[in-house]
Amino acid sequence: MKASMFADAFEHTSSNGKGERMPKWRTMLTAAPIAVVVLLGLAAPAQAADPDGDVKPLACVEEHSYASISNKGQTHFRLGPGYQNYNGTSSTATVTLTATVGGTVSWSASTSLAVKGSVLVVEAEGTLGLNLSTSLTASVTNSIRVTARAKTTVYGDYGVWRQKVYGNYGILYPSCNSQSAWVTSYLPARVGWNVWGG
Repeated sequence: MKASMFADAFEHTSSNGKGERMPKWRTMLTAAPIAVVVLLGLAAPAQAADPDGDVKPLACVEEHSYASISNKGQTHFRLGPGYQNYNGTSSTATVTLTATVGGTVSWSASTSLAVKGSVLVVEAEGTLGLNLSTSLTASVTNSIRVTARAKTTVYGDYGVWRQKVYGNYGILYPSCNSQSAWVTSYLPARVGWNVWGG
């Protein structure tokens, strides 16, 4: 049986064009790599390369982040004119400042990136432990009573205190490209007065 199998493996073939006897196993091995290459080519997934030559998927889910956040204090955004009241008496007295203009103050950011206010607020709240908003409304006719010394003037601005935040804002685009920048943002924290003098 072994002799028969051995002889069968050397059956004549004319594939080499010279009429020589070529074993079947050589013909099989010669054709096998071609089939493997074809199969591998068909199975290769579709991918795209960025300008740097890195292979990336064809699409990504857009994501925004605001990290490495630091607290830069609060600044006051004034609505309407400044107010003042003079204590003309010879003793300390309580004076009143009354706002005649109200309005809504929203978040802002110093960057050319298409940042999202909601992302700025959520990330800043989580890091700083503060209660912030994308906008706050200051009502009209809000008043404050302030103690003033004799012959002094009390000054006040009415509006919204905003938290100043500094951090790194990043965006992952659907194209799988990304962009980031250091961004200073101003996020509404509370309605109130900024008073001095007296």
